[in-house]
Amino acid sequence: MHRRTFTHERAPAYKVGGKEQKPHLRAKAYQLVNLAYCTIGSFYKIPISHLTLEQVHARRHFMYLFEQYATRDINTIPGDELVSALWRMGKYIDEFFFFGSLTRRLQITLMDSLPSGFERGRSYSGGGEWGSCTWEVELARRKRAHRGPCTCIRTWSLVELVSTLAHEMIHGFFHMFACRCVACRMDDVEGHGLTIGFHGRVFLVFSAAVVEQMAIWLDAFRDELHSDDFLCLMRNYRMARKRSAQQVEGKRSGNGSGWKG
Repeated sequence: MHRRTFTHERAPAYKVGGKEQKPHLRAKAYQLVNLAYCTIGSFYKIPISHLTLEQVHARRHFMYLFEQYATRDINTIPGDELVSALWRMGKYIDEFFFFGSLTRRLQITLMDSLPSGFERGRSYSGGGEWGSCTWEVELARRKRAHRGPCTCIRTWSLVELVSTLAHEMIHGFFHMFACRCVACRMDDVEGHGLTIGFHGRVFLVFSAAVVEQMAIWLDAFRDELHSDDFLCLMRNYRMARKRSAQQVEGKRSGNGSGWKG
């Protein structure tokens, strides 16, 4: 039985100059690695003079809006206002990093806290046909930590909320546009893609590139690259990758003929 072949489309990228600067993406049409690295190549450490007009405007508006809200006590910002501000920041994040492909699909819900296993946020597809489906992001406003008989409540900062939003938007970008053919699913099993704890090598590289770029814009985001959450993702990925390698080796040695598609 032979592995099914599939021709992937050329991964998108921003084009500087010309009439069509923003690419039009097709659903589940791109090999994950190519999608990720061509997208990173459209924003990572690119001089402002080489960015598209959409990116320049998005960067400027994001910085202005973030600094407006960063000066306020986040505990005093009404929930509806905070959701509106986060959605607008998400729009600018989308325009800069994701070609504006997610904004009309993005739905944000701000919750007091999330179920066990989710500290800052979670996201999922809203279902329906691809052309009308939404990407639902749920963000926690507070974290509840149990220390013995006491429950400590900590409010997430604006930096943490925005970083989590960007993180969940990466999930949405990959979910909507990365291919899921047989070969691409095999890459997942090898630990390169989406399903190893949902934070495979490609995801972590992309996530680090986004946060590092935001840290260039605003000093407030520099700590995110060294935050406990990001370091925990890295540790979990290394552990999952090791388990995956063991499982792959077990299957290979078990049938003696390598992978069969």
